[in-house]
Amino acid sequence: MLDFTEELNKLLSAEPEAIEMRESEFSAILNSGQQLLASLNKTHTDISLQVEEIYDIVKESDEFKKELKVEKAHLGELVGALIRLADIIEDFAVFTQNNKELSEGARMMWNNATSVLNACAFTQFGKEGQQFDPSIHNVHSVTKSIFPRGYIAQLLRSGYAYRGAILRKAIVVISDGEEGFMNE
Repeated sequence: MLDFTEELNKLLSAEPEAIEMRESEFSAILNSGQQLLASLNKTHTDISLQVEEIYDIVKESDEFKKELKVEKAHLGELVGALIRLADIIEDFAVFTQNNKELSEGARMMWNNATSVLNACAFTQFGKEGQQFDPSIHNVHSVTKSIFPRGYIAQLLRSGYAYRGAILRKAIVVISDGEEGFMNE
């Protein structure tokens, strides 16, 4: 580091020829210092601009994340509505079983609805006579039935998955197998 006080004292105590030589050295040092300050100022300005760009990118990213979160919430609402509509159609098909004319139409409507769901990568699951699987079924109760122990005796509410991800587990009544007519 340059000690300016010492350099000034040397300059003042020097001979006139040496002073001229010192003035040119001082001028060169001063010029170098000015160039260094200009370079530092430019670097500072460049870094400030880059920081502003990064801030803008982060801000846009945060806004995008907020928009994405809202879109996910809307999609969740739509999927929930779709499942509720499927439940209504399924309930109608179940409740009309005793009326032959209504039952056929309701069953056809339910089959069409499940076809549309399947075409959109939704799958419906939970059927009587299937083996109970805790990863996709919730047990409502246990009953005597013609099915083996641990099999679904009655489906209360279908389960749904989208591209393999479980949206809702099926609600089932499982057999304790006591009647055993179909036990093999």
